[in-house]
Order: sequence, then structure tokens, then C-alpha cells
Amino acid sequence: MAESNNGAAMNGSTRMIVVSGDSHIGPRLREDLRPCCPQKYLDEFDRFIEANVDTMDSDREDDILTGRSTSASEVSITRQLLNRQTAGHYDVHTRLREMDWDGVAAEVILHGSQNTQVYPFSGRREWAEPDTTRNLELVAVGHRIYNSFMADFVSVAPDRLIALAYLPMWDVDLAVKELEFCAARGIRAVNFPAPRAGIAEYDDPGWEPLWAACEEHKMNLVTHVGLPGNNVFGPQRMAMTRLEHGGWPARRGMVRMIFGGVFERHPGLKLILTEVSRGWWRPTMRELNFVYSSPSDALHAQVPNKPSEYMKSNVFIGASFMPPSEVREAIEDGYADQVIWGRDYPHGEGTYKYPESDGEESQTKHYLRWAFAGCPLEIATKMLSDTAIHAYDLNREALAKVAAQIGPTVDDVTAPWDQVPAEWANNLVDVQTGEVADGFVAIRQR
Repeated sequence: MAESNNGAAMNGSTRMIVVSGDSHIGPRLREDLRPCCPQKYLDEFDRFIEANVDTMDSDREDDILTGRSTSASEVSITRQLLNRQTAGHYDVHTRLREMDWDGVAAEVILHGSQNTQVYPFSGRREWAEPDTTRNLELVAVGHRIYNSFMADFVSVAPDRLIALAYLPMWDVDLAVKELEFCAARGIRAVNFPAPRAGIAEYDDPGWEPLWAACEEHKMNLVTHVGLPGNNVFGPQRMAMTRLEHGGWPARRGMVRMIFGGVFERHPGLKLILTEVSRGWWRPTMRELNFVYSSPSDALHAQVPNKPSEYMKSNVFIGASFMPPSEVREAIEDGYADQVIWGRDYPHGEGTYKYPESDGEESQTKHYLRWAFAGCPLEIATKMLSDTAIHAYDLNREALAKVAAQIGPTVDDVTAPWDQVPAEWANNLVDVQTGEVADGFVAIRQR
């Protein structure tokens, strides 16, 4: 039987700690980030502002549903536009109120909240390729501007808000200095881009100072789906996006780190892979163990344990907007202990929905019930709080006090049912698979 936050047995009315491993923020260039810009770079920053006002949607195809599951995508796109109305994209007090409404005690915050605001001195995303076409001095300044804003943002509720440090990954020494700046100001983890051209592979010995600094400061690594890639288009657009941005390329760094002995040398270092494609955990463990089994004394000296053991001790899955089928997969494939649930606030494909009327119920709570109805309480507790608390070294006692006021009850989340309430129908969707709650038969856990 699962235990409550104070060690007592949980019952249907016990309030649960819920931690979201995936949310986003979109600080406004002029109002929020410009005050953090060093005086020396203000003119450059003002030029950047003028060139990047409301440019975030400019690269979309005319038909934004091309290649998508129409029903789920229509819900997602409609909600994305609706959610732009919340000030939680950039205002900490609004975000905290909406966390309370959704029953979320704490959440991890990444850049990019679909509110049209871009990243300082980089563009739509924080991606910065270390090539001669970019002014890397300005890109590094952009990271400092963003990190300074986020340090102030999370200081309002440091136990509840987990910000990521954005680092100049093209220069390890600069990255370590920026990490130390962020750690001293309350930023708790590192935005860890998937491997890409222009930076060393993550098994390269040159990264050792960064791994050591991350472990020392308990700044764990968070890779979010998405990386610069080739153009995608046509009916195959979304399939290619998932394969190239959220599939193997997004996980390749994990493999390099395992075989390069990073987790053996730094057992306290943790890697969280967020919003990646599904269905990979068990076959990846088999594949990595297979190639490890070939006789190689040198490899076995560097990596004395099976790769699957490092996956289980050091790697976690940030599972955003989980539908019932993903909960079931995690249980059946044996990786439920590695899962960190995420609401993907305030993305349209996430669980949050901007309220359109007074008294409207939290849609995140509807998503939780849809996903976890009938799930064993011990497993639901791991996915919704225990694993995140371990992976991010969070203060359980502080979060328990928050949850006692705003958390959903056990029955709100896990009580079995046979039918999704009709009024919830067609609003609960999974954009990865097109899965939709139809208002009739819920997908129940086995």
C-alpha cells in the first residue's frame, strides 16, 4: 500500500503530491528580458527585439494540420491559441495560481511556451549552432539574460519552481562558468541539448569538467524533444518530426554517456529525457546490453555494469500529457519507476486549458483521471511525484505542505471507472497517437 507524505497509509481522500516534469515559459523580450540585459548590449538587444516581434508562427505551413491526426490536432491547435491568453507565460504569480488550480505542487520549466516570444539573441528556440554565421558572444549574452530572469522568477517559490540553466555548449569552460552562476542563484537543472553538429559528442573526455560541475551542484541534465534538423513537409511531416526530433537522435547522447563511462564516473548525475517518442525503453535496454556483451576488456573496465543498469539508475523519462495507453505501456514494459509525468503547461498539446468561464474545472485534473483511473496507487504515486522528487532532489516535506492545500485526492486520480464523463468527451487527446477520450469506454489499466 502506498504511503502518504507523512508515512501514513493513503486512502481515497488523501491529497497527492503532483510534480510536472515539463512546462514552458515565454518571457517577453521588451518587458521581461530587456531589464536583464547588460548596458553594453542594449542597442544590439533593441535591434533584436524589433526584428523578432511576433515571428514565432512565421514558419508554419498554410495548413497547420498537415500530416497530423486531425481530431487530436484540432483540439491541440485550438487550445494553443486559447492558452495564449494566460499571463502565466511570463508572470510567476499567475503561473502559481494556475498550478494550484491544476493541483500541481511543483514543475520543471523550459523555454518556449507558444506565446510568440523568442529566445534572446537566438530566435524561435534557444538552439545555437557554433558556426561562423552567428555572433556567439551575443548568444552567450542571451543565455545570461535568460538565466538572470529565470533566477528571479523561481526565487518567488523556490521549492515549487525548477528552472533550467541554458549554457554556451560550444565552449565547455564557458558552460561551467554559466552553470556555476546559475547554481548560485537557485537554478536547479541544466537544459541539455540533444547531440548536434558543432559540439563534441557526449562521450568526449572534454566534457568531464561539466559532468563534474553538474554532479557537484546537483544540476541534472534535461533533454527536451526537438533539435535542429532537416526540413520536413507533406503528409509525412509529423511522422518525420517524431522520428528525427523525438526519436533516436534525441536519445543518442544517453547512449554515448553510458558507453563513455560518464555515469560510472559520476553516479550522482541524472539524465531526464522529456517528451521523446514512446516505445523505446525495453528494446533499447536489450540492444545496448547486446552490443556490450561482445568481449572487450577495455570497455568492461570503463563500463563495469550492463548498460541497462545505468539506464535504471541514472536515466528518467519525462512523459508529457500521458494518455491511458502510455501509463499501461510503462507498467507492462517495466519502466514505471523511471517516469516523470508532465502537464506541458501552457502548450496546446498539454493538459492545461485556459478557463473560458467562471467556475470551470481544471482540465489537467480531467487528464490525470483519464490517464490513471484504475492504476495501482503505488505506481501512480511514483509517476506523479516520487520519481521526480528523486530525479530533481526536491524537498518532499515542503511539497507535502503545498499538496495538502491544492493536491488532487487519490480518488480524483486513480479511482476506477467504466466511462469517461460525457462532458469531458473529445477534449482529452494525445497528439502523439491521436488517442481521444470519446466519452464512452475508458481505457482501463490491466
